[in-house]
Amino acid sequence: MKTVLLTVMSGVLFASISFNAAAMTQGEMEDGYVAANGGTKADVHEKFQAWENALKTELAAKRAVQIDGIGTFRPKELTGKDRVTKLGGKEYTTPIYAMVKKPEVVTTTEFQAKMVAAGKMTDEEFSKVNAYYKSAVISTLRKGGALQEDGLGTYKVGRHQRHTSCNKKGVCTDVAGYKDVKFNDSPSVHTTLKVDPTLNAKLN
Repeated sequence: MKTVLLTVMSGVLFASISFNAAAMTQGEMEDGYVAANGGTKADVHEKFQAWENALKTELAAKRAVQIDGIGTFRPKELTGKDRVTKLGGKEYTTPIYAMVKKPEVVTTTEFQAKMVAAGKMTDEEFSKVNAYYKSAVISTLRKGGALQEDGLGTYKVGRHQRHTSCNKKGVCTDVAGYKDVKFNDSPSVHTTLKVDPTLNAKLN
């Protein structure tokens, strides 16, 4: 029994080590941008932070933001209900959020125009940051890793095994295994990501 448990634990530990090796932090993404496009780390950090803050501002205003090649970040709002969980003999209450129904959608072009108008970036700077952001997400996920963006959330790879799917009439079809993008929002922002189909296609 101990041997089996040790083997399982070793497997979990190995998987954890492999996963972390393929992970990318926001700091590493910014370093990669500096290496590819030049500039100082402080300046690049400021640009990525401005991009993130502008996105969070739109979400806070209950507007969705479409980022071409990534997907649409949709805002969540409080439902007025709480979730109660019990752990170690104690009860914990957390508010429940739900997606805002039919939010106004800000396109990538409109998002860019707002940032330029606010003096956060030039058109050229926005294009470079946006392009590098997408390439960092895609390349990291293709390696099976995760990309953690501070204050926004984490992109991960979802793996679905080959399975059989049956409809209400009892007609069954064989579904091949596939991968897709999972996004977990950070505690400081409440959003969900409707993934662009082209992003999922790049993983398969």
